[in-house]
Amino acid sequence: ALLVAEELDAEWCVVDRQSLRQQYLDALQAVASLRAQKGDLGLALSASQRLVEEEPALESAWQSLMSLYWESGHTDRAVLAYRQCCRALLRELDMEPSAETQDLYETIIGSRSRPRIYAVAAGAR
Repeated sequence: ALLVAEELDAEWCVVDRQSLRQQYLDALQAVASLRAQKGDLGLALSASQRLVEEEPALESAWQSLMSLYWESGHTDRAVLAYRQCCRALLRELDMEPSAETQDLYETIIGSRSRPRIYAVAAGAR
């Protein structure tokens, strides 16, 4: 079937695009979570970074990214991710990070012990 430019905004196109986008985000979440569980922090970080780029209002993805940076020994990057999270949530949702995210940040800056990896919950918003 030939798709013409006028059809790009048709309801069926919008619904299909939204569905495909959600599938993509879910796949990124699954990769991040599974790779973190397997100890492959590089791939987990890559998937988490891509996820926050694609969906900056997804706070659980920011938590995962912060935790993964910390786990891999990059406390400075974890702190930067927290600051980026704060800006993204303010810009996208006009809100501050949750108490859970703030607690993770406080733990990162206040402790040298190893963190727990925050798994990115599929479909979490």
